[in-house]
Amino acid sequence: AGQVVVTAAGGTYAQATATVTLTFAKPYPTAPRAAIVTCVNAVAIDTGHVSYAVSTTALVLTYKVLPAAGAYTFDYLLVA
Repeated sequence: AGQVVVTAAGGTYAQATATVTLTFAKPYPTAPRAAIVTCVNAVAIDTGHVSYAVSTTALVLTYKVLPAAGAYTFDYLLVA
C-alpha cells in the first residue's frame, strides 16, 4: 500500500492515453493478484476508465483519457 504523486506538466500531449508506472523498490516473489487504485485529489483523472497490469516489479496504470496539467495523487493497495 502507498501513495504517489504524479505531475502532468505542459499542455500538448502526444499520446492517446495517460500512463502511470509505479516501480517497486523491492520485487515481489510472485506478482500480486490484484491492485486497487484511486486518484484522490481535485484534478482527478477519469478513474472509471483505467486498466492495470501488475508484475513482480511494477504496477502500470493506463487511462483512456489525456491528463490535464496538474498534480495527481494516487492511493494504491496491492493484494498478494
